[in-house]
Amino acid sequence: WYEGESPGYMVLSITALLQMADHAPQAEVRTLASRQLELIFADWAQKQVNGFPAGPKSRTYSFWALSDRSTPWAAWAWMAAGIGDPSEINFMDRPELPVSNFEIPESVVKLLTERRKQPSYEIKARRQIALGKRKDLDTGLYSYATPDYILGTAQAVGGLSLQVSGGQEIGVTLFPECGKFAPLYLWSRTRNDESDKWRSWMAEDRAVGDRNLVIARLGAGEAIGHAYLAPAWSRPEIVGTPGDTGDTIVSQCGDAYVTLVSPGGWEIAAAQERFPEYYSSSKLLKGSWVAVPRRQPATVGLEAGRRAEHGDFAAWKTRAGSAELTTVEGELRFSVAGSRLSFVPGERASAAGRALEPRTYPRLQSPFLSSDGTGQWTFSFGGAQRRFERLSPEKAP
Repeated sequence: WYEGESPGYMVLSITALLQMADHAPQAEVRTLASRQLELIFADWAQKQVNGFPAGPKSRTYSFWALSDRSTPWAAWAWMAAGIGDPSEINFMDRPELPVSNFEIPESVVKLLTERRKQPSYEIKARRQIALGKRKDLDTGLYSYATPDYILGTAQAVGGLSLQVSGGQEIGVTLFPECGKFAPLYLWSRTRNDESDKWRSWMAEDRAVGDRNLVIARLGAGEAIGHAYLAPAWSRPEIVGTPGDTGDTIVSQCGDAYVTLVSPGGWEIAAAQERFPEYYSSSKLLKGSWVAVPRRQPATVGLEAGRRAEHGDFAAWKTRAGSAELTTVEGELRFSVAGSRLSFVPGERASAAGRALEPRTYPRLQSPFLSSDGTGQWTFSFGGAQRRFERLSPEKAP
């Protein structure tokens, strides 16, 4: 009933849950609300970057997609775990969490603080909601979390899609841990007028991801597919030999790196100049970049990396020189330094010859928080374990 992939609407749902946990007249409702809050904050702790929830997004309008100042996530992370600089945080008009009787469990706060100390891990989630007269939600979500970034993808395989009422989805997100709110998106948003307010982008933008690789098909409609890089990212640089088409570009944000490949090359421009109808509204976006594939609809291969695994940025550029994205009988094939990912948009995908099957994802699977969909949830971190059983009338307080 809440919009789990929306960084804005989820805040409103949490506010409602906090009020129910404090004030609902029935003890069972208070217990259920508190339990749900623990699950939500545990999921947040395992997939946040500088306090902001990473992963694919839905119902995220421009003010939520392009800035963290319109939500209290950073303030909550500072309040709960001391993450971030409070002088740069917008605390918003969201007083419910600090004044509520609800407390984020100590083990969840510990994960919030120590996520970056964990080895890289995968988060897989399955969302299915029957909506009656409207299109049902049927999606598989995937995130690859490392100490220096989280790369998230809505898996457009086997008919799955993150298409929801209200639209405004972002199928591919890369959030780096470089001290700022610095997302990189693969998407097709180029204007922000009223006609686009309720638009769904999942027909234009389809992608698949596995670990640190993504393939995306962008701009299949009238929109222009491109990569958006927040101001903290360096200006994208072309990698290759003089005279080639410039299919490969690289960028850096702190200890996180990215390689982007699109056959036919790229146009690199300041975001506010290239797409003023979408990016020019905020001074916070000054210095942001867009990389626009010259061929539209666009096909893009993305590899994310980190200094701890790949050395300095010069070494990353050398590695990027081996990246290649080709199309063979309708199948997109992306390879770089021995890693391989293939994708037929909307139909199938494989990684290193292994079929990817997001339809088989459980409700949620990660090293810390998991559920098989039967109403039972298990959270484990720092020596603490919490198991939530399905509540029944006999077990209710």
